[in-house]
Amino acid sequence: MLKPPHMLDGPANADDNIFLPDSSMDVARKLKRAFCEPQNVAHCPPLTLCEAAILRQGGSLSISRKEENGGDKEYTDIAVCRADFEKGDLHPGDLKPAVSKAVDGLMQKMRDHFKGCDAAKKAETDIKNYLKKAAKGKKK
Repeated sequence: MLKPPHMLDGPANADDNIFLPDSSMDVARKLKRAFCEPQNVAHCPPLTLCEAAILRQGGSLSISRKEENGGDKEYTDIAVCRADFEKGDLHPGDLKPAVSKAVDGLMQKMRDHFKGCDAAKKAETDIKNYLKKAAKGKKK
């Protein structure tokens, strides 16, 4: 869930989760809107995604920023990433785009892998139908 803690029990929204059929633009939009309060490591969906989808898999998170904002940095350990975020050395404005890029890169590999699979195509159709229903329910 990409929303703040006080909204976790609220109604479902298609932008609350990242789905495999999501385009790169969808992933970027969802992560840009994701709850990510500076220095809050207790509930930070981008940090959780970074840990689960990137760093636990042996990947790394590349932060690109200007020298006056700390310069570029590469994270391979979630404890170091969390510590920097908690101290304020890693800002949400730097974390979210980096996580977005890394997660989308991983998802693109999966999208490419499942492209020719009939079961994956059916699952994608099911997910899209679910998202349409969720969107209609939200408008009411």
